[in-house]
Amino acid sequence: MTRLVPQYRRLPATTIAFLSDNLLATANGSTIDIYDVRLKTLVGSCNVFDSVRIHGIVARLCDADSRSVEFLVFGSKQWTVIRIHLDSARVEPGTVFYVDDWIKAGHWVQDDKQAWQVALALAHNQVLVMDSTHGNCIYNVQCAERCILYAAALYGDTLQTLVVAAGTVFNKVLVWDAWTKDTEAQVRVQLSGHEGVVFGVRFGKNGRRIMSTSDDRSVRVWNLDEKIAETVFYGHGARVWSCVEVDGDRLVSAAEDGTCRVWRNGETEDVWRLCPKNVWAVAAHCDGRMVAAACGDG
Repeated sequence: MTRLVPQYRRLPATTIAFLSDNLLATANGSTIDIYDVRLKTLVGSCNVFDSVRIHGIVARLCDADSRSVEFLVFGSKQWTVIRIHLDSARVEPGTVFYVDDWIKAGHWVQDDKQAWQVALALAHNQVLVMDSTHGNCIYNVQCAERCILYAAALYGDTLQTLVVAAGTVFNKVLVWDAWTKDTEAQVRVQLSGHEGVVFGVRFGKNGRRIMSTSDDRSVRVWNLDEKIAETVFYGHGARVWSCVEVDGDRLVSAAEDGTCRVWRNGETEDVWRLCPKNVWAVAAHCDGRMVAAACGDG
């Protein structure tokens, strides 16, 4: 296990994401720090927002032959797209754009011309698709269930296939399709079972499963075809903030109790005690060989 800590800042690390095979991005306050996990060194840093904590990082490889990565960064009601050159770790900040509601999730989707745009899920169960270069809204849809969200996730490569999983303050996960010709989108699946607010939702790699975490200290894995929780995990001693699918039968969750738990086939496989309080987020490398956690001690 390796600890990567900023040299001068010790704010809580609020989110984390792998940008490439060896580059890892973490957020400390309004700053992005980029580490080379092979060299175990800080290779780049970028202040993104003014006095706004970053809550999400979503990377996209520019093309198959590219040596650069674009990544979406969001926090509060602000978002931007940043580019990093993989060979030199040189960071190019982008323009900061604003929306009218809190951003709960971000995602990359292709438009009709196969250009990559930014999809944002907002706190009142609304989705905006924004021009990733100019920041203007090119599509806007409101779910008919106008509840407040504490968490959201998006899945799909195009606007026409974009699916929303909305974690509500009423202990439910609502699944709905963002593309509609109606004035409002209808809830397709309602997943009930949590006994507390839903703090985290994430799609599995094939889009047929959803992992949700809650104030009730549980992790639930939902089968969207059967519309049931196929597995329920208990073990954390406090609220569970986040969960990620590492491979087909292994998950890692992050919680307020300062631990990550590795779950496999319905059982706890391992417990990592990482900090005194709050592991805010967890990310898995694309090949499943590494997991990274954003901890409350920075």
